[in-house]
Amino acid sequence: ASEDEGLLNDGQYGSRPNRSAHDPVFIEEIQSEICRVSRKSNVKFDNNATSCYDRILPAFASIASQKFGIHKNVAFVMASTLQECKYKLKTLLGVSEDYYTHCKIYPIYGTGQGSGNSPAIWCIISSVLFDCHTSRAHGATFESPDRTQTITFYMIGFVDDSTGQANAFLLDTQPHAEHLVERMREDAQLWNDLLWASGGASELAKCTYHVIDYAFTPDGAPILRGGQVGSDIILQTGDRTSQQTIPFKSAHCSHKTLGHYKAPSGNQTRQYQVLIEKSNDAGTFVQCSALNWKEAWSYYFAIYLPSIGYP
Repeated sequence: ASEDEGLLNDGQYGSRPNRSAHDPVFIEEIQSEICRVSRKSNVKFDNNATSCYDRILPAFASIASQKFGIHKNVAFVMASTLQECKYKLKTLLGVSEDYYTHCKIYPIYGTGQGSGNSPAIWCIISSVLFDCHTSRAHGATFESPDRTQTITFYMIGFVDDSTGQANAFLLDTQPHAEHLVERMREDAQLWNDLLWASGGASELAKCTYHVIDYAFTPDGAPILRGGQVGSDIILQTGDRTSQQTIPFKSAHCSHKTLGHYKAPSGNQTRQYQVLIEKSNDAGTFVQCSALNWKEAWSYYFAIYLPSIGYP
């Protein structure tokens, strides 16, 4: 019902019908392509959430679920189950007699190990967080050449992997990159605080950011700047007890996102190298295995082609 009525934030592409991990990567590629063609600046920040499902607060999940139309009795059953269930260990020797369960002294968060409703719950929670982020973030705006179509991106995500961006595309004279980096820092800090407030957290050490910014020669030839552009992005942790300097990546340096290696410059050398290595490993595996021709044929179509063809 939430999908049909358009209640979910358009920036979340995970755990939703007719959407896949290809969509955020394709959006990133198109954004970079527009910047390369228009010579406009853009800052892109790649977020990484820590223990996404395990940090879900059941109380928050229940409230958010009801916001999107889940009946309160269903939410109550889910919360009661998590509160009363007993966790045991199962090994080859049998099932343990001892167990652990939720209590006030040692509370258990998350929606249950291996729970089938975790993806849907996180989709709902992240949609709420995306809406909150959209209400205060700067975001990045792109416009068609004839200025008849305009779109603004704030947070683009697939489950717990999300990307923020900031630019000033509508300005003919681009602001200094330092200004855009500061915008991105504010948006990234906002997202980090929203995650923390909801029970989640950002893996700040694994977050990175790219800056697309052009310099021009005296003759007007554009040069994509490859070194660090602007000051460091330094984010405070949610509890404000420490801070983390976010690693900068050159616009010519690839980063891995949802199984793809992408570089703002359009360089696909790294992705090519990864595919070559994977292909060589697959060939070695087939040569060293006692596979008949039918098994090799199955391996080629069922395993090799999907893994190589995905990027």
